[in-house]
Amino acid sequence: MSDVAGVSPGLAGNRRQSVRDLVRATEIDLRLFGMVLALVVIWIGLGMANPVILQPVNFLTFSVQAASTAVLATGMVLVIVSRNIDLSVGSVVGLIGMGYAVFMADIVPTTIGLNNPLGWIIALALGILFGALIGAFQGFLIAYAEIPSFVVTLGGLLGGCSASAASSGSSAAAPRSPRTCRRSTSWAVGRKARSVASGPGSSARSSASLLSCS
Repeated sequence: MSDVAGVSPGLAGNRRQSVRDLVRATEIDLRLFGMVLALVVIWIGLGMANPVILQPVNFLTFSVQAASTAVLATGMVLVIVSRNIDLSVGSVVGLIGMGYAVFMADIVPTTIGLNNPLGWIIALALGILFGALIGAFQGFLIAYAEIPSFVVTLGGLLGGCSASAASSGSSAAAPRSPRTCRRSTSWAVGRKARSVASGPGSSARSSASLLSCS
C-alpha cells in the first residue's frame, strides 16, 4: 500500500542518484559553488542593510581593489601546489612597491630627466626586474641549496620589512614633477580649508605639504 500511495523508496533513491550523476557530469566544484553562494548571500545582506552598496560603481571599486590580491593568490597557488609555503609575500610586495617608488622619484628623474614620458615605464620595468631577482634568489635557496621554504621566506619577511624602511628612510617617496606638485597642492589647500576648525596642528601639516613642492 505504501508503494501505491506515495513514492517508493527505490524511486526516490534513483532520483537522488540521477541528481548526483547530473552534478558529476557538469563537473561543478561544489566547494567553489558554496563559496560563491556565500558571497551572494553576503551581498544580498549588505544590500538590504544599505542599498548604496549594490550600485555598479561599488562593484567596480571592489574589482579594482581585488585585482592585486587575485594576482598574489594566483602565484600562491603555484607555491602551495608544489607543497611549499611563502611567508614573505606581503613584505616582498611592499619592498617592490617601495623600490618602484624610489626608482620613480629619485633614480629615474636624475638619470633621464624629470619630464621624460618614458620615465614611469623604465621605473616599472626596473621594479618588475627587482621583484624577479628577489624571487629568483629565494627560489635558488629553496630548490638548489635545499633550505626549507619556511625558513627562506621567514627570512624574506623580516628582510623585506627592514629593507623597505631602510630604502625609503622611513618616509614617503614621491616624484617632484610640476604636475604632481599641482595635484598635491590642490589636495593640501582643500584639506587646510577643511581642517581650520580642527586646530593649529592640522593647519600646520597642510602648510608643510604646500611647502614640500616649493
